[in-house]
This record gives sequence, structure tokens and C-alpha cells, in this order.
Amino acid sequence: MKKKTEKIRYISIKDLNWYESVRYQKFKYISKHINDTNEFLAYRLSCSIRTISRIRKEIKESEKYNDNGKQILKVSHGNKSNNYRKKYEDKIFLEANKEILNVEKEIIPEDPNNHLSYKNYFNINKNNLNCSRSTFYRRSNELGFCSGYAKSKTKKKCKEILKEKLKLKNDKIIKMLYTYNMKKIENSKVSVYQNKAQFLEFGQQLQVDGCFHSLWGKTKNNKKGEKVCIYSCVDAGTGMVLALHAEKQETTVGYQKLLDKVFDKYGLPQTIRSDCRTTMYSGENNETPFAKALFAKGIELSSSTNPKFKPHVERGFDTMQNNLPFLFNAWKINKEEKYKVSSIDEFNKKSELITNWYNSEFKKNSKGKINVFREPDRSRNEHLMLLKIERKVYSGIVKFDNKYWAPFDKNGNRVYMENKDKVSLVRDGNNKLLFSGNGKLYEAKQPNGKEITPHEIWAIKHGCQTSPEVIRLAKIYAINSSFTSHNIDKIERVVSKVDDENTRKEVVNMLENISKQLKELREEYKKIKKDSIERLSI
Repeated sequence: MKKKTEKIRYISIKDLNWYESVRYQKFKYISKHINDTNEFLAYRLSCSIRTISRIRKEIKESEKYNDNGKQILKVSHGNKSNNYRKKYEDKIFLEANKEILNVEKEIIPEDPNNHLSYKNYFNINKNNLNCSRSTFYRRSNELGFCSGYAKSKTKKKCKEILKEKLKLKNDKIIKMLYTYNMKKIENSKVSVYQNKAQFLEFGQQLQVDGCFHSLWGKTKNNKKGEKVCIYSCVDAGTGMVLALHAEKQETTVGYQKLLDKVFDKYGLPQTIRSDCRTTMYSGENNETPFAKALFAKGIELSSSTNPKFKPHVERGFDTMQNNLPFLFNAWKINKEEKYKVSSIDEFNKKSELITNWYNSEFKKNSKGKINVFREPDRSRNEHLMLLKIERKVYSGIVKFDNKYWAPFDKNGNRVYMENKDKVSLVRDGNNKLLFSGNGKLYEAKQPNGKEITPHEIWAIKHGCQTSPEVIRLAKIYAINSSFTSHNIDKIERVVSKVDDENTRKEVVNMLENISKQLKELREEYKKIKKDSIERLSI
């Protein structure tokens, strides 16, 4: 077979591009100084010795000469036609970016500053693209598309390309696509937070905050695509997200539920940082119920209005908004419903799964850090975020929120409270009212009707069960409590003066029967008292 003859293209020096002109100068200098050492030539041409050796070899092995007998050398790039580029059409990348922008409009229609990253889209859709991630980035940039979180240099280049493309006569859909991407590039802003907590240990400082996000767009349960409040707790030393919670609004109960998860799973930290929301901060003394509850557990609380005071949780919110909406809607592409979330209830049920995904995806862990979390004393309910409310006892009950409350144990039996004692009411993470005392929690109920009769209060005060027998004792005791043996002797002396002996014997017998009945009642009372319930004390 005859060898294919390579066509030689002769061009002037003026028509050379940058690569070809640099290569030409190297060939020219090395040809004139062919006898000099590689080290000297590399120094003179500011290149590596390996490049000099490769050019020397090309000069020696070249066997092409022109009609004048001069040697012909190739200065053009070997892959100038870029055959690999022909493997993928522009249409593939145009459709991919169109899908990204459509998903952005569907999930976060009202917030132009939040965008989905190319990384997440490629990781889930790479089987359909059949190209490398770098190829996807590069070809998208060449078409004028880029992520909202690209560098300013990349955004500037894409903006120039889009300006030229918008001048051309394209169809309405492509023109609309270019226009939307132009707005995305112009509006996108990347916030920068410095990491000044890399020397903190695990549990030394936690940062908590709540922020409104649009995570699942328009759904059956959320037709308007309204935002929800996401509560997040981040460890400053490791960057780990320790707990997540979602509510419709930012409330104290939401923060209680968030810290309940942290205290129960990890323990008690040394300090917590927050913003100056009234839940956490109020005045110079910081005497909010939330702050008091934390101080009682030995946790220092500090607050500031500056976002840089708690940069890790702020940066975490940015990352969540960029990634979670796509994660929750990825099942539409890869048909995997493991991370499918479309409501607040589903988010809270899968909060631990989402937290683990976040820490795994962004490589957040506590390796190399000392765990300084303190194990909570569960007998004192330190693992629960309870907000205390102090009240005074009157007639066995306390008044709160214009209602009367009394403590009841697990068996439904009422717990005795001493009159004028101070007791603690608490609200837990479920906004449920409880009594706290004796190292336990008692259910707070509103006593009504028969439960609050004077006889029942007597039984509770004497530490007895409120059974029918005890109520009967209370009634008899209330009538005969002043009837003692001393009074019986007095009556006997009075009756002895009566002339009628039969009448006198009848009265004495009656008094003896009453005394006997009282003794029996006392014995019965002692037996019942063995099953007495406890008295509430702080």
C-alpha cells in the first residue's frame, strides 16, 4: 500500500497564531545553536530541558525538504482540527442547560439569587450525558452558560458570548434561554465567610439559626411554592450539621425541638452562638427563659446581629439552598425516592437522613478533633430543652394562662402540692405544659368538677389516694376531727349528774360506739396511707 502523502500548508509569519509563533521562534533559535547544550538552550528560551530534547529530535528526524533544499518543520498544533470536539454536539449541552434552568424556575421561582450547581446536576444525570464533568463545564461555558457560583472571570467570558449570541436571529425558545441565563449571571452573588474556628474542638462552639428557604417548589401541599423556615445547628470546629428541623414560622418551639435532637444525640456543648432574636436575647441581662434554661445546663449563650458572628451556619444555609432543592427533586430524573421530600412533615421525618447526606457529601466529620460534649444527666432531664415558668400554689393548684392546673402522675393520680409553695411549670419541645419536680416530669391537667372538692384536697394534703373510701374518711374526719377522748371524759362528767340512770347509760354507750368507730377509721386510714402518692417539690 502506498503511504498517504501529507499536504503541506505554507503560510507567512504574519499569519501564525500565538502557539505557532512561539514554536517557530524555538525552532529557529535551536537550529542556529544546535551544538549548544540542552541546559543552556532551556535557560535562553525559558522552557524545560525536556522540551528542548523533543524539538532537537523533531529537527533531526524531519526528512521533508522544499525545492530549494531547505528543511520543512511543522509548527502547527497536532490537534488543530480538534477531532474530539466533534464527538459531542452543541445540542446536547444546550438541552442540558435548558433542563437546569427549567428546574430552577420550578423549584425556586421567586428567588433569583439561589441556583443549582452544575456538580449536583452532573452527578445525577451523568449517565445520560456520557461525557466527563470537565467537558460538560467547558462546553457549557463556550455556549455562554455557567453556574451562578462560577468565578467572576468565567462569568465575564460567558456574558460576552451571550451578548454576541443575542444579536443573532435565534428562535424564541433559545433566545429566552440566553436571556434568562444572562439575568442569572448578572444577579448571582457569592457571599464569602472566613473560617476562624478551625482550632475549636468538637462541641466547643455551636451556631444556631433559622432561615426561610424554598426547597420543593410548587406541590400539592404547597401550591403557592411558599418558603419554609429551616432551623440548623452547626458545629463551628468541624463544620458538621448536627441537626435540622422545619416549621412554617421561626418560633421558640422550633429552636427547642432543634436543641432536643442535639442534646439527646451528642450531649451538652460549651457555648452556643445565635442572632439577637427575642427567643435568645432580650436586654443587657439576657434574662429570656431560653437563656436561663441554657445557663442552668452550664451552656454559655452569646448573641450578635452581625452574620459574621456565626459564619458556619450562614454558609451552611447557602449550601443547603443550592443543593437540597435538587436533591429533593432528583427522583424525577433517577427515579430514586429515598430523598424525595415535598412537605414539612416529610422533611422532619427524614431530617437525620438529610443531615447524614450533607455531612457525607461535603466531607464534614469530627476526625482529628477532641469531643468536648458533656453527657447530660437524664435523671434531671438535662437532655431536654425545657423552658421553666415559676408559679405559687394556692389550694393545691396553680394559675397559668388564665387557667388552673394541677400535676398528675403516669397512672393518672393527682400529686400533692403544699399551699404557698413555689413550683415549676415547663414547656417541652412539643409545646406541652408539664410540672417539674422530684427529678421527674408530671402531666399538667385542669382539674374540674369532683376533682377539686374540699374533701379531695384534704385527701391529697394527707398524702392519700383520692378513692371513694378516702373521701368517706375525709367527710367523717371533717365532722369529728375535734371529738377527742378528753371531750368524751367531759361529757361523761356532765352525764353523771343526770338522775335517770337509763338515759345516762344510753349516752355513755353512744359515746363509746363513736370512739370505737373513730379508732376503726384511724386504723383504716393508716392502711390506706401506705398507698399514698408523692408530694411535689422542686
